[in-house]
Amino acid sequence: MISSKLLSRITFLLCSLFCFNSFGQSPINLKTEYLVNPVGLDNPNPRFTWQMNDKRMGAKQTAYRLMVSTDSLGLVQGKANLWNTGWL
Repeated sequence: MISSKLLSRITFLLCSLFCFNSFGQSPINLKTEYLVNPVGLDNPNPRFTWQMNDKRMGAKQTAYRLMVSTDSLGLVQGKANLWNTGWL
């Protein structure tokens, strides 16, 4: 089961990946298993979904990277000790 603390760190990572982007892109409607801020999940392979918020005409997402770590400071530095999809 994935804890809510771990999910909050995943959310933090997604925000940090997009919020500091120079083009102003940011993810919105972040969900895990179709839930906003889930307390716990029993799926060992949860589905993550989000929408892009970008004011530029024709803007689209071309890649993503999901990182999971027990250390939120490590995530900011690009270090994930539990899970790292790499750029997809």
